[in-house]
Amino acid sequence: MNKLDKRSLGFLCIVFIVVLARSFLIHNYVIGMLFFVCTALSLSLTYSPELYDKLYCTLLVAAAFEYTAYLPGHEQIYFFHVMLFLMIIFTALQWIKNGGINVNMDKKILGFFIIWFIYICAGYFWSKNKSFNIKYIAIYAMMFAFLAVIIVYNNTKEKFKNTIKIIGLMAAVIVVIGIIETAIGVELPVKHYYSYTVHKLSEMEIELLKTRPMVFSYNPNNLATLLSLCLPIPVFLFTFGRYGKQKIVYLLCSLLIFAAISLTTSRVSLLSVILMVVIFAIAMLKEYKLKGLIYPLIIVIGFGVIYKFSYVFVMRNSSMYLNQMKQKMNKLTNIENVKVGEEGSEGERLTVVYDVVEGVFHDKKLLGFGAGNTTQQLMDKGNTHGIYSPHGLAIEVLGDFGIFFFILYGIYYLYLLYRLLLISNMRDYGAKISAYTLITALFGFALSSFGPSSVTYFFPYWMMYGVTISCINLYSRQ
Repeated sequence: MNKLDKRSLGFLCIVFIVVLARSFLIHNYVIGMLFFVCTALSLSLTYSPELYDKLYCTLLVAAAFEYTAYLPGHEQIYFFHVMLFLMIIFTALQWIKNGGINVNMDKKILGFFIIWFIYICAGYFWSKNKSFNIKYIAIYAMMFAFLAVIIVYNNTKEKFKNTIKIIGLMAAVIVVIGIIETAIGVELPVKHYYSYTVHKLSEMEIELLKTRPMVFSYNPNNLATLLSLCLPIPVFLFTFGRYGKQKIVYLLCSLLIFAAISLTTSRVSLLSVILMVVIFAIAMLKEYKLKGLIYPLIIVIGFGVIYKFSYVFVMRNSSMYLNQMKQKMNKLTNIENVKVGEEGSEGERLTVVYDVVEGVFHDKKLLGFGAGNTTQQLMDKGNTHGIYSPHGLAIEVLGDFGIFFFILYGIYYLYLLYRLLLISNMRDYGAKISAYTLITALFGFALSSFGPSSVTYFFPYWMMYGVTISCINLYSRQ
């Protein structure tokens, strides 16, 4: 932690006044105060006298708070939107002031995103629901801007390191709050998915949901996906840590993050953790030969114990939590019996996949349904029991953009992994840890992306790409 200077204290005073005014207007002081504390901690971790750096730190904090930090009277406008707008302006000013920004941008990656955005806009002409398409064009434009801000900002090792620090800080805050939520059965005073009319549940179902952490996320699956992306950070720091105390701290952090993932009971995220442990073991074999397997063995034993006894974190309704976990795992083992059109999570998601694949291939929608129009396709089919979101990165890309772009997207994803693999061969430990962490996260996300209803507006998805591309740009110079 660093001592804050007068500029930082002045900036924090402005943040405090804003969150206090918001809290007073909406009669909710908890989220505002948490936002202020997290902003103060991020500034202390990443000390810089520049306003540009302070705005960037606040943007990342706002991204972690997602929809819970909204403007009074405008629940669709978040602090994230305000901070992104300010960062775009300041980034443009920096560009003008310095006569350009020193970013060693990979031309292939840049070309991919240019093609992607042109294709998103072109999809308007074959989209059935034009209003959905226009909405998604706006969302993609905003998220591409967010991605660009991250890439442009992280043009030095110090800034890249600070970004990882803030991500680690917010992951720690979310894990602690999530475990407390589960332990006492009380959630933060924010709206979750069951708060809305279309998702009204019985009192017993709501009590059951209170045994699962959600923190700032819309539902437990979103939280589990977010945490699964963060999990490789402490896991690889545990491996490459130079001191015994550091290793113990990072191991404990890894176990706590996995505990929070387990408490969400998100099966797809648990499967993604298994895949990430396999990737971790391969990385250790590559680095240390057979003796390196001691690290994944410790992780596997630790995760196994945490999973087995995760119910101890649930002080209220622990028997209800255990029953739900057993039921969900039993359904996973009987997945071969699930049928298209069946009601229930497994049947609905299988039906979503079937409807999208059938629409693209059988109905000859080879160019896709158009951005946002996978939802329209599912609504037209009417056999998903009210579930109209794609629930999966691969399904969303295939449905919205068709088979040809799906193949291009797969090549792009593999290219990122290839470039990171090259970086993992460097002697620079910072580069090596970053590369392995991101390779593992990318593999894990291929599975865990089936948790959120849509990845298009899922902030951690774009942060993952922002950090990955920044890492490639930064270390490819060497």
